[in-house]
Amino acid sequence: MRCSLLFLCLAAWVLACTPSDPGPGVEKYVESREVMGTWATITVIAGDHRQAVRAMERGFAFLDSVNAWMSTYQSESEISRINREAYRGPVPVSETTFTVLQRALECSELRAGAFDITVGPLSACWKGAAAEGRVPEPDELEAARRIVGSDKIVLDPETRTVRFLAGGMRIDLGGIAKGFAVDGAAAAVREAGVSDGIVEVGGDLRCFGRIPAAQIGRRPTLPVRALRDHKGIRRSEKTPYRDLRPWPLGVQNPNDERLLGKSAVPEGAVATSGQYRRYITIGDRRFSHILDPRTGWPVETPASVTTIAADALTADALATAITVLGASNGLALAESLPGVEALVVTGTPEAPELRATSGFPKLAPLAG
Repeated sequence: MRCSLLFLCLAAWVLACTPSDPGPGVEKYVESREVMGTWATITVIAGDHRQAVRAMERGFAFLDSVNAWMSTYQSESEISRINREAYRGPVPVSETTFTVLQRALECSELRAGAFDITVGPLSACWKGAAAEGRVPEPDELEAARRIVGSDKIVLDPETRTVRFLAGGMRIDLGGIAKGFAVDGAAAAVREAGVSDGIVEVGGDLRCFGRIPAAQIGRRPTLPVRALRDHKGIRRSEKTPYRDLRPWPLGVQNPNDERLLGKSAVPEGAVATSGQYRRYITIGDRRFSHILDPRTGWPVETPASVTTIAADALTADALATAITVLGASNGLALAESLPGVEALVVTGTPEAPELRATSGFPKLAPLAG
């Protein structure tokens, strides 16, 4: 579960005052639920609570469906069934899961092996050794590494089946499933008639439409009293639907969680991969949970990577790949891809170092 280093700072920044002319009124609706082992938040701008609730329900329903298909923590999910049975023979899967697997293999080919959904045996090796209070032996890592590789997955589009070429392989879609889920949930919200909003799951988010300037900085604390079954939804006060702005976002320092600055992102997706909150502890050493599939070892730097792309699936996979490749090689990869921008944070809490692609949105300092 990636940490949410890039998140909405709508409560912190008031970029405009409420106009005196009320105009057509809209409210900001927000709801968070636990999904896919992390927290998901859907934010929408709507003029009617019935429309907002309908859209948010459809978005959360899609997130739940992806979890049912692709979670490795659910024994009857399609991914769990693949992991159990795909070496014995082809395993039929849904069109959705097959599509995600196809995209995952494409990402692996383009990222020079830095992104690989078959890294599961290496993760198991490190967790097993950590439980015994030791670092894995070289021969253990080599044995696990021999059964890692997307080239050992066979996808048959005609039968829509998945097959493994090596025993002991395990697929883990943690580096791509959240992005896919965010894209689908955002599409479901828009199909329900909401044109402005954000879907965010564990640090991956998809922005669509704009936010009225008067809603920026408004904390949605008011309950929707007409809805007894949706007590988790909160709304802001009503403001005019005009002076639309890009969604404001804050970039967090992964070293100490203070904000490094604020920015604004137009329609598109943002994902952040960070290694400072999730780690494996062995003795007095901390090892990142992000492993380099090419070596079997945890990555050491950078502390966080934030990517911007047209869709959340691409941003999600790229954030992991750039983390594995390192700052220089990772930023070079991002620069080579159309419509992709990236920001890498290294350094210390006292002196964070920021490196970004040429088109990454400029960070503005925080007031005060």
